[in-house]
Amino acid sequence: MQKNKEIAKRLHEFGLLTFGPDFGWKKKYAEELGITQGNLQLYLSGDRIPGNKLQQKLRELGCDIEWLMTGKSKEEKKLLENQVSFSLNDVNPKNIKAVRNILDMLLEANPKDVELAEQMLRRMLRDDAKIQQ
Repeated sequence: MQKNKEIAKRLHEFGLLTFGPDFGWKKKYAEELGITQGNLQLYLSGDRIPGNKLQQKLRELGCDIEWLMTGKSKEEKKLLENQVSFSLNDVNPKNIKAVRNILDMLLEANPKDVELAEQMLRRMLRDDAKIQQ
């Protein structure tokens, strides 16, 4: 339920940025999305989350759907991916699955957690190198 509230907050933020804080912005927002104001309110309150059709309409209005649904923009995800500076070729094949799980967690993590995860991966790589010697 907390996730729905976070999506609702970003949906509200996008609406305000796109249609301005003027009186009647919700009406304009609903019209552009092709839904009633009542349905829009269900999304803005977190009682519903946008499905594929609504996401497509939001995308057409310029909304970054990745940001809307996860709180992370595509650019932030790319930065996180680039911060993980090692090659899977350096990983002991027995540990590939664990490394991939850590990478998946990184993509969902807060940027602050990236450094900790990188340290864990480096330690794993160091341990693998010692074993292979």
